[in-house]
Amino acid sequence: MENTENKSFQEFAGNSRKLLAAIKKYAVTAGRATTKMMLELYYVMTDKDTPTTDKLLIGAALAYQVLPHDLLPKSKFGLLGFFDNAAALYYAYKKVQSSITPAIEAKVNATLNKWFDPNNSNEFSEA
Repeated sequence: MENTENKSFQEFAGNSRKLLAAIKKYAVTAGRATTKMMLELYYVMTDKDTPTTDKLLIGAALAYQVLPHDLLPKSKFGLLGFFDNAAALYYAYKKVQSSITPAIEAKVNATLNKWFDPNNSNEFSEA
């Protein structure tokens, strides 16, 4: 899997596949609940019916989670460093929560089951 260490927002914004791969890598430490929210945002963002302004908001919130540079780095600010990430995700999620359709929920659940299945040793593939 690709390293996100030196990636910029623009590299993720133009490539949803790279963003999804970064979410999967992040999922290992974030856990299933946080990953579920991120996947819901991702699938709303990639839906053709989502307004461009919402797509930009979601893209920025997701990129902020996976890119290595934070406004408040966890290494320097501890718990407060986690709060800025959580706040960005929460704001985007609340803004577009009504856009999470049953079809998006089905994609999210399929992806979560694939990623968190201990018997699945396949390399990354989108559900």
